[in-house]
Amino acid sequence: MTLLIKDCSSPNGLCLGLDQETLYVADTQKRQIRRFHLNGTEISGGEVFTTSPAPDGLKIDSLGNLYAGGPEGVYVYHRDDRKLLGIIRAPAFCANFCWGGENLQTLFMTASTGFYCTRVNVPGLSLF
Repeated sequence: MTLLIKDCSSPNGLCLGLDQETLYVADTQKRQIRRFHLNGTEISGGEVFTTSPAPDGLKIDSLGNLYAGGPEGVYVYHRDDRKLLGIIRAPAFCANFCWGGENLQTLFMTASTGFYCTRVNVPGLSLF
């Protein structure tokens, strides 16, 4: 085991970008999502990609937009300009989520009070 990042307060969620060389890491306590560059087992960068209220689970969709679980649901950030595109609302804090259903356009979310799903316009990515 090799320590790659040691300046996160509470790293919680992570995912790879479409290029498989970009690593996003949620630092829940700092309310930040950071972006790193991977080169084999080496890591560089680490700039703040965006701030997000208590980011938890992270995923990207088929266009490369970044999704972060958190209070009120799932926050969606544009892949290039990092702006908040919107919030997919849930009745409680959303810890994690995944896509499924026909054409990967159903977003399944685990939240503090239950398990929810909703239809989305942009498909997710298959895990296999």
